[in-house]
Amino acid sequence: MRRRPSLRGRRSRDDGRSRLGSSVTAAPSDIAIPASPQQGFNQAFVALRYRPFATFWTGAFISNSGTWIQNVIIPYVIYQTTGSATVVGLAGFAQYIPAVFVSPVGGWLADRHARRSVLLVTQTVQALLAIALWAVFVSGVRGTGILIGLVFLTGIMQGLGVPAWQAFVVDLVPRSALRNAVTLNSAQFNAARAVGPAIAGVVIAGLGASWGIMINALSYGAVIGALLTIPRTIGVVESERMKPPLLRQIGESFACVRATRGLVVVISLLAVGAGLGHPVLQLLPIFADEVFGVEAWRYGLMVASLGTGGVLGAVLLGALGPGRSRSSIVGVSLFAYGAALVAFGLAPGYSTGVAALFIAGLLYLIYMATLQSALQMQVPDGLRGGVLAIYVMTFNLAFSMGVLAQGMLADVFGPRWTVIGSGVLIGVAVITARRKGALVALDDEYGGTLPAARG
Repeated sequence: MRRRPSLRGRRSRDDGRSRLGSSVTAAPSDIAIPASPQQGFNQAFVALRYRPFATFWTGAFISNSGTWIQNVIIPYVIYQTTGSATVVGLAGFAQYIPAVFVSPVGGWLADRHARRSVLLVTQTVQALLAIALWAVFVSGVRGTGILIGLVFLTGIMQGLGVPAWQAFVVDLVPRSALRNAVTLNSAQFNAARAVGPAIAGVVIAGLGASWGIMINALSYGAVIGALLTIPRTIGVVESERMKPPLLRQIGESFACVRATRGLVVVISLLAVGAGLGHPVLQLLPIFADEVFGVEAWRYGLMVASLGTGGVLGAVLLGALGPGRSRSSIVGVSLFAYGAALVAFGLAPGYSTGVAALFIAGLLYLIYMATLQSALQMQVPDGLRGGVLAIYVMTFNLAFSMGVLAQGMLADVFGPRWTVIGSGVLIGVAVITARRKGALVALDDEYGGTLPAARG
């Protein structure tokens, strides 16, 4: 029996296959090696040349489009039922807070079991929960308690599955295409955030909310089908690595983050964007009703504009290629994201607000995808799932607390001032990080040993 490698692992090798270091295996035929990509916009889609990634990407896009239909319908129905921004915030809190507690288990599963299998189970359960939610809508029940309860259960399964999802994306491409794969994974999520809400607005206005929930339930078939077609050899943890117990892996993952300044910066800036910026999503029903006075389909377009901007952001980020430093990209995009939120809060009319949301979505994608690629390049392969679980925990804790607080603040000060204040605080956080020289740590890469904590 071979001893499990410690945190001071061996240097990862980019051997042209899908495996990174020694964490996963793939048959050479599973991932063909394309010709060297050119710079510019050809570089923006290089990861799609790998068939397993392209298959998973397509299924994920369809499924996430369905998820965004549901994500638009739930807060809209709750606000129409209660008229309370606080209750809308509570629903967002219920959806995202479970991941704070179950993501460590999800990370442990991602490093212990085949990631493809973990995803098949979690996606199937989420599909069943969507069917249950559809049954509630069809029965005519509109009580916020049962809606929030089902959203809470969905959040648990999402928390268990997201670390495996993010790690599986890495399994599908060689290291040379990792940054592009992370960017395109974010791009499909944002493309879904453009398509799903637009469909949701039409469905709410023409067919009713229950149809949107059923579309989401059916959309899970796309990602489940994609996973079934991907070879079993991809995303399988090697048997030579001893699997640590859950609590030990959690401890090692936190130790890894604490010892790596770049990961500390990633987690800190993630919390800033997720806690201050991302809650604008939950406030959009209030903007649509109280600020702009528009109907359901125009509300859907507001959410869709964020996703559409994210798609363009992914193309622009991919076109930058590997030459631009992650520190400069994050510093500029996160500061500008805060400014875009201020512009949205000050928007005099609906069209101006939609334009500001489009720009915010573009900048949010660039900032988030670059942060995640910085994490992926600095984490040891044997702890990838565990560190990604901390990433997911941070996002969900910051967002759930932020959306709850901003819902309450919107009831007191109004949604405009709430968003403006959040945008200003994001700008202050970026300026502070730059003055302290923290951003440069985003450019570090894992070199086979964990550096001592610096500064």
